Amino acid sequence: MRLTSSIILLTLSALASAANLQPPVNRTAGAHTQVHWDVSPNDREESWTLFLMDPAYAFGLYAILGTEIQNSLGVVDVVLPVGLDPSKDYILKSVKNDWVDYVLQESPIFHITAA
Repeated sequence: MRLTSSIILLTLSALASAANLQPPVNRTAGAHTQVHWDVSPNDREESWTLFLMDPAYAFGLYAILGTEIQNSLGVVDVVLPVGLDPSKDYILKSVKNDWVDYVLQESPIFHITAA
């Protein structure tokens, strides 16, 4: 029972962290847009890399939207790639600069409108 409680607590902590990164404000392919996230005093990374990914495939990287993004800002300006398929699902992931398999935050699933 104690192990189960620990697993549930870890899962809830991970989900709370994942809710901080928001989908792009303007979700049009090729558009300039902003991405927002919550900043916490408990954040361990000063900067990170932002990926645009396929939520159904762990290695489904569509684009690197930014590197060395300063976490303390809570917002970054990015350009979404041209030619993204509007019928697909997308997510954003913030990952460690020096270890891209280490996911810090993940946005909810969103769709992109064709340009």
